[in-house]
Order: sequence, then structure tokens, then C-alpha cells
Amino acid sequence: MLGITDYMSIANYRRMLQFKADGRRANISMIFPNVEFRITPKTRDGRAINIHVLISPDDPNHENEIDNALGRLSIEFNDRAYSCQHAQLIALG
Repeated sequence: MLGITDYMSIANYRRMLQFKADGRRANISMIFPNVEFRITPKTRDGRAINIHVLISPDDPNHENEIDNALGRLSIEFNDRAYSCQHAQLIALG
């Protein structure tokens, strides 16, 4: 069993699924997405708080559902909102 951690995405999870489909990770029985977020406010000593969302791959439509959920989440920076979609995260920098 292996969880693939991505920051606000499942891009590397998808890559690993392709590797497995290509026979490159045959020894791994289960692969699941682990989406990481950093939230505010920080801790009292200024440290970031990370949240990990582990998602079951049992639903055959789980990748689309994750994309839909991430598209509804947003981050505000310099008075502009960015969604958790690939192009928007790149624009955020």
C-alpha cells in the first residue's frame, strides 16, 4: 500500500497510476491519493499547519470528484482568488 502526496493536487498520484498500469509498480497492492494543504493561522511559534486528506480510490470516479472538489477551493493572495486547479496554482506561483 502506498499513499502519493501532492500539494493541493493529485498530479503525482496520476503519474504513479500510469506507472502501475505500465507494469512498473506491480509489487504495490494499493495506491491512494494524499492531498496536502497548508492552512493559517500558523501555530504560536510561527510554524505552518499541514493537513493531509487521504482519499479512498474505491470509487472509479474518484479522480474526477477530487478535481471537482479542488476546483471549488480557493486561495486569496494580493486581492486575487486562485482555485486549486493546475493552471491557477501555476499562476499563483
